[in-house]
Amino acid sequence: MDIDNKYGTLERQKRLLLMMKELHSFFIDNDISYSLAWGSLIGAVRENGFVPWDDDIDIMMDRANYTKFLACCDGLENYEVKKALWVNRVQRKGEKLGIWHVPIIDIFVIDNIPDKEILFKFKVWILMALQGMLKKKPKDKSVKSFNHIVALVLYYFGKLFSVEFKQNLYEKVSKLGDKKDTLYVGCFNTTFGTVHIRYKSDLLENIELHSFEDTSLCIVSDYDSYLTSIYGDYMTPPEESKRRPQHLQ
Repeated sequence: MDIDNKYGTLERQKRLLLMMKELHSFFIDNDISYSLAWGSLIGAVRENGFVPWDDDIDIMMDRANYTKFLACCDGLENYEVKKALWVNRVQRKGEKLGIWHVPIIDIFVIDNIPDKEILFKFKVWILMALQGMLKKKPKDKSVKSFNHIVALVLYYFGKLFSVEFKQNLYEKVSKLGDKKDTLYVGCFNTTFGTVHIRYKSDLLENIELHSFEDTSLCIVSDYDSYLTSIYGDYMTPPEESKRRPQHLQ
């Protein structure tokens, strides 16, 4: 853990670790399979805990386990599941979503990717468009480019629809292809730049416990191919100027 608190994340990481321990126990008790994901998975395999400047925890699970979790999450006495734009989050009850100092655990859902390339590209295109429609504000107006114009059009077009309608549509599109086995899977409730990444269909089939700070949490056995497809050389930390918390700014 960030013992010297160089990045100002120590107290937040302590709270996150306590939350994750309780959530892990809940998953085990309810036979829900999950894995650490993104930067949290890097922390597990590279640091045996948090990346020192990380200020949240990311986990992933397939659609079936996520649905099971939603069906029983009322049993989490101190926590609740909320949606921030298109991302699912677990936080303590009574804490306002969107306040930067509130510790959060993001849940990323793995869905099937249609085998037909044209259907996959259509799915990704629709989700990218919906992300533009769901954003609370468009990009910096000082940026003048075709992409910025598209972002503005999507933002203002999105204001014609309720947030709930757009979120429900996002969920339905994400699940396209889930009714049958496919060669690849993907995470679609993620960032604009990574929504197109494919993973092998057996990504979540093999899960193991791995040391994380003073406890053990679940990770995918084939973490190498997953992390490499996202980050490339994930074992080499970024340069110092890029080591900063995402939420504590």
